Amino acid sequence: VVHKSLISQGIKKMPVVFPHANNFQISDAIFRQAWADILRDHDHNNQGPDLPRLRSIWPLARIEEEGYQLSLEYLLRKLVPRVYQTTAQATQRFLAANNHIVTPTPETVVNPATTVHVQGVRLLPAALTMDRAQLSADPDPVRIVNPATGRMRRVAGLQPAPAALTMNRAQFLADPDVAGFLNFFSQCLHNLEVDYQSNYTHIHHADRHFHVTGVTAAHASYAWPGKNTFIDPPHPSIYDWITTSGFLGMARTALRNAIATRNDPATWDVVSKILEWGLPPRARLAGLERLREICPGHPGMSISAYLGGAQGVINLHAVNTAAITPALVPYASSGMSKVHSLASPDGLIIFDSRVAATVGECINEYLRRQHTIAIPTTLKIFIEMVHNGNNPEQRVPMPLANGINHDGFVYDHRWIECQVRVSWMFEAVLARNDNVFPGLSMPDRMHCLEAACFMMGAYLQPGPFAGRSFNFARC
Repeated sequence: VVHKSLISQGIKKMPVVFPHANNFQISDAIFRQAWADILRDHDHNNQGPDLPRLRSIWPLARIEEEGYQLSLEYLLRKLVPRVYQTTAQATQRFLAANNHIVTPTPETVVNPATTVHVQGVRLLPAALTMDRAQLSADPDPVRIVNPATGRMRRVAGLQPAPAALTMNRAQFLADPDVAGFLNFFSQCLHNLEVDYQSNYTHIHHADRHFHVTGVTAAHASYAWPGKNTFIDPPHPSIYDWITTSGFLGMARTALRNAIATRNDPATWDVVSKILEWGLPPRARLAGLERLREICPGHPGMSISAYLGGAQGVINLHAVNTAAITPALVPYASSGMSKVHSLASPDGLIIFDSRVAATVGECINEYLRRQHTIAIPTTLKIFIEMVHNGNNPEQRVPMPLANGINHDGFVYDHRWIECQVRVSWMFEAVLARNDNVFPGLSMPDRMHCLEAACFMMGAYLQPGPFAGRSFNFARC
């Protein structure tokens, strides 16, 4: 069942784009035929129309030797030009770029080569492939009948696109919802109580109980089991805020100098050290790989030119959120929030899932007190999604304490838009609370508040850390 406005507008086919093959494109029809051919030739168990995703860095020859032909990875490798057949193709980036034609399956599928349940990918119906602009203008989301259940469901990736948030700092802070929240957030700075058991393996068991009231106490308890990569040789340890801020100061100076002089080797070196400090090894390598994919095809052809261009949209005092576009910021993540923060000239905070979780929890409590579950657009920030226990590749939105769910993180320019807006909030709330982190510059105070929120939100996720509690009774 398709809304009549879509029928009257007509259907416009969109090409299939391969981001890891220099944006090589093929037609909708060719992709669908290749999908059908893979099922015909390799689905010997008749397991259905969905494909295992696979996503492997193996060479194409090994994928064939191991018997993984029934997979999205194999299909995409066979479709791209030969020069790109050694590069992993079935990534989250491919799915995001082609969500008009493919979508992750809501349930796992069986990989016939291993009999293991893995993430699956589904081909969307041909009649529902349409132009994004058409869909964004449609007042009613597309729904189809699931033949397995007979029930109506939304087609993943085809919901109407939200309106862009276009405002500068003054306009944002003048918004009534933001102003109301900042009044409440001021109380949280002093009176929010957080209690949980830390799981940092380098911290002695006797010192793992984290119980603080207010951001000053949370900041004093800061601990990060990272690696100080500006010490030779680098060594992992538990760092307090004084040591950590010293590292960040060195990294900030080195990064800005490298960008200003367009020194690509130096820029890559500093970015790598920042990610090594802030991310586990696999995430660091994935972040560097993603950056190397972007920079050769980005205007300027270099990492320093890319980050230099991004500096223009992360200047808190000058930026309008409308300037934060996919062209200038094609990739964002927890790791890149650290890089962008250190490249910023005026206090852009690091915005990872822990910081977002604390701010999101405060927003939810504020809205609960307003007797509403609707999140105003200006207060929508992104909270990290948690892994599905049965399928590590499938990520589901995190449920928060009062039942309000923020949207999940998206790895594009919208992450930085949220990072900018939360930075504006931090600056504004600290401006009216001079006794919080006094005697420091405003950017340094903002980073202290960021560190406090990081500690408060360290174990917000459910599961093993369900004993975590936020107590707003005194706020």
